[in-house]
Amino acid sequence: LGSAAAAPLFLAARDVFGRAAAFLTAVLYAFHPQTLDVHGDIMTEGAFAFFFFSALWLTGRNLETPSIEGGVLAGLAAAASYRTRPEGILAVALAVGWPLAELLRRRERPLLRGGAAVLTLAVSLVAVSPFLLWVHTYKGRWALSGKWSVDKKQPVQKAPPPPPPAPAPAKAPTPSLPASAPPPATAAGPADAAPPGPVPAPVAVPIAAPIEEAPIDPWDDGSRRFGKFLLMLFRLAGYALPFYLLGFLAFRQVGVWKGLFYFSWPLGYLGGLLWGLKAHPYMSYRYLLPAMSLLGVVAAMGVLVVARRLPSRMSERKAAIATAVLICLAFIAPAVRFFSPRRDELSGVRDAAAYMRSSPPAGKGVISTVDQIAYLSGQRTRWFPETIRELQAILNDSPPAFVVYTERDIGRKPAYLDWAIKLDHLEPARVFEGPNKIYVHRVR
Repeated sequence: LGSAAAAPLFLAARDVFGRAAAFLTAVLYAFHPQTLDVHGDIMTEGAFAFFFFSALWLTGRNLETPSIEGGVLAGLAAAASYRTRPEGILAVALAVGWPLAELLRRRERPLLRGGAAVLTLAVSLVAVSPFLLWVHTYKGRWALSGKWSVDKKQPVQKAPPPPPPAPAPAKAPTPSLPASAPPPATAAGPADAAPPGPVPAPVAVPIAAPIEEAPIDPWDDGSRRFGKFLLMLFRLAGYALPFYLLGFLAFRQVGVWKGLFYFSWPLGYLGGLLWGLKAHPYMSYRYLLPAMSLLGVVAAMGVLVVARRLPSRMSERKAAIATAVLICLAFIAPAVRFFSPRRDELSGVRDAAAYMRSSPPAGKGVISTVDQIAYLSGQRTRWFPETIRELQAILNDSPPAFVVYTERDIGRKPAYLDWAIKLDHLEPARVFEGPNKIYVHRVR
């Protein structure tokens, strides 16, 4: 489905920006280095992109030519998007909200427009209701997702301040002796020497903070989280940044209402991720790919700005060749390095998963920083919590079968990992060699 997502992306962009821009948008999606990297694994991003782009395209069609079947299909696509990833709740909201907004703007065929919007909502609710009932059974309350990280706000904790230094012990006063008194006895004096003075109180020596209080927050304030967010945006769009800037010059050719409809999907998606960073300081470039794939139309329009100016400087044939070369260099060449087999699961992850399958687990699931290890071992993914206290609570109350991390994670992600691997709950690690060493701890 990840590859098939190029089709609804093309159709959605074509209805708003035209065929040429839509074609280049689909090419940018199909050959984007990070898209190829993510779709090399069995993950939810490909299916989510297909359903999310389909919901966008079908909703756009309903705005222009509303129909009963169009409302049903849009509801199914939006519900599938939400069922694939929690971020798909945006597709349900926009698939219903935009037809209602169009109903207020255009009074033609109000019953058909309103009926299609109601059908979209009804179909979405019916399609997701079994999932929501399961979440209620699993969590014991109503929630939008079975993932605790989606709706559980976890406070970020910092290392406690060091304890204040202990006060120095009071010095015992030296008694005054009369002039006729004999000199005080020395250490080498006779056995009947005068008894020593009061013994000073022991000095309190500060000890290191216990494991529970170890520093654990890799993004200790909002500015660092926002900086990480911008860094990943630049990582996804940086090599085509000149074309993104040029693409804004062509926006005058796009209708305001259509442009607002199209860009509400990627911008709303990014806004939701930013809002989520307030409670969950973790971000992966994978989360940004659907929005950046839709925003790729801006870079596509930038390429068209350059291509349309070439015929004025060279012959038509040379301009066509130059445009093709430009597209290959800008959109296809950066992805060449991802066309060779280089996945980690071919060695370390694969061997670690085989060991986990052959070793009868005492708990359920795997807490891991490696995405592939869960599905290759047949275990359910349970991510590292934000604090080591929460990790200890999980190991005590509902222990997983394994805790897995890589050589590159040590000292980096999560920040408390160096302390966590010393917990008594974990057996000594089994090490599996590969491009990135894999460490597997069985949970006692």
